[in-house]
Amino acid sequence: MKVDLDFYIHKHHRHATDEIFALEDMRRDLVLHANNDNKLNCHIYSGHFFNDNVDVSEWKFFLTIKQNPTDSDEDAVYINDDADLDDAKDGKVVINIALASGEDLLGNYLYELKAKTSHDKIRTLCYGLASFAQGLSTRIS
Repeated sequence: MKVDLDFYIHKHHRHATDEIFALEDMRRDLVLHANNDNKLNCHIYSGHFFNDNVDVSEWKFFLTIKQNPTDSDEDAVYINDDADLDDAKDGKVVINIALASGEDLLGNYLYELKAKTSHDKIRTLCYGLASFAQGLSTRIS
């Protein structure tokens, strides 16, 4: 399962800070497959015509999946802080959700994707409901 997420960064010209604005509502519900590797492909860009990629190679990305919004990070059912930054200079990041025992996560959970920018600002990129669904068939032929 692959999910594409696009984010637009508005840079303030008078300040050395950056603010993240999602093009859509920051809430994005996900349906993920319990027994497959799932990927969140993030593209972060700037520019007046939304065409300038942002170098995010110095950023840190955090995906947290919890049962309840009040759960601590230590009680999360899944945490990934090891994003694939191979194309980060072009504003592209891949976050893999590889579940060791996907069947244990069947159902609905809450997730949040955050980034710590090169200016040490922590920003929420998106959040929402993550539903883990079991495949209807394992037959491939």
